[in-house]
Amino acid sequence: MANLALCMTGLLVGIGIEELALRATAYGRQFQQEGSHGFFPRFYYRPDSINGYDITPKFPPTEIKHHDYFVASGSYYTVASNELGCRDERMNNEEPHILLLGDSTTWAYVPFEQAFGTLVERLIGVRLLKCGVPGYGPRHERHKLEQVVSQVGRPRIIIVQYSITNDLTDDYVYPHSTVLDGYLVQKIALTGRGKGERTTYTDEDLWEQLKQRLRNESTTFMSRSKDFLSQHLLVYNMLKNSDGLRKIAFKLGLSDAPPLSSSVTDRTEPVFHSMEEYPWLRDAWLLHLNSLEQLKQAADEYNATLLMVMIPSADQVYEYLRPAGDRLDWEYPNKRLREHFETKGILFLDLLPELRRYANLQPKLALDGREDLYFPHDRHLTVKGNRLAGLLISRHLLEQSFVDVPDKSRRLSYIHQQLSRFD
Repeated sequence: MANLALCMTGLLVGIGIEELALRATAYGRQFQQEGSHGFFPRFYYRPDSINGYDITPKFPPTEIKHHDYFVASGSYYTVASNELGCRDERMNNEEPHILLLGDSTTWAYVPFEQAFGTLVERLIGVRLLKCGVPGYGPRHERHKLEQVVSQVGRPRIIIVQYSITNDLTDDYVYPHSTVLDGYLVQKIALTGRGKGERTTYTDEDLWEQLKQRLRNESTTFMSRSKDFLSQHLLVYNMLKNSDGLRKIAFKLGLSDAPPLSSSVTDRTEPVFHSMEEYPWLRDAWLLHLNSLEQLKQAADEYNATLLMVMIPSADQVYEYLRPAGDRLDWEYPNKRLREHFETKGILFLDLLPELRRYANLQPKLALDGREDLYFPHDRHLTVKGNRLAGLLISRHLLEQSFVDVPDKSRRLSYIHQQLSRFD
């Protein structure tokens, strides 16, 4: 018993030392995981007859547990919505405005005050109505545009934030999600990446998925213990995410989850693959480009100027994050989109070159949520990434005369000063 106690003490001391070592490095931060209860609060989304789902209007301020942000800042933040179902303040119907549409990057996985849309509004001095919805693509955004305009009138300018990573597939599986009993569930999924196979789940399937999801929440001592360890111990997350240990646990029947795939095909989004490898991408691209043209047509009908702002993926900016030995064309989506926008007369801003310019590209084991432009786990823009995007977009809007403000020179001077000091 004495030897057993000594061994247990040594084990606990060893785990404690390892935990402290991990917390002192960026390497450990990549293993922070979101809790098993889900990211968004229940009823944050409501069903939508066309898009499948939308943000619930007038949702009260509610804290969400975003662990990448917590690791970087030591706190959580709240989310709320206005009467339009936008993560924004109340809208004055008679106020001239710019409408900002997009997905979770526009919604921003940071406090509202630090989101790039909020910064743009402050920097250019023009009301910016911020209506990004997580998971939305161009087909969703066309319908969101019509909804917002019907309530507050046409905007002067429509800015659509475009996510290189997933906007193509969001269009391909549109409308991919719906809401059951206040929970967001996936109705259409890309289940065969090689052949572009889509699976549409029945209502019965969705209810069964939801029941299983709720059953998996922390209702037993073991599940509560695992949830606690996942949220508080980096050592536990490191072991849980170890491919070798997952293989052993899976073979022994100790884990229901198969080992993580290490192949390039399974680790990268379809948009970065060639059409020779994924033939279904030909039709997906045609559908996608058509939906972008429809956004332009809608803007023209409202006599508004459309600007597409392309936000790259973390792997595009930080080359060292890419899978070893890959032969993917990481700039193909940007090149194809630029060609299409130029052909169709769609104004655009591609932030890939500028984000690379300002990012610290020195290779390291993991991104740092405080120092880098993207979070290590969910790969959304950090506070720093949002700040840089806000400065770059504002500079473009002022330099290209999208907005006419009396103190334009002063505002531009301030933006250039901030960019020169950006670190």
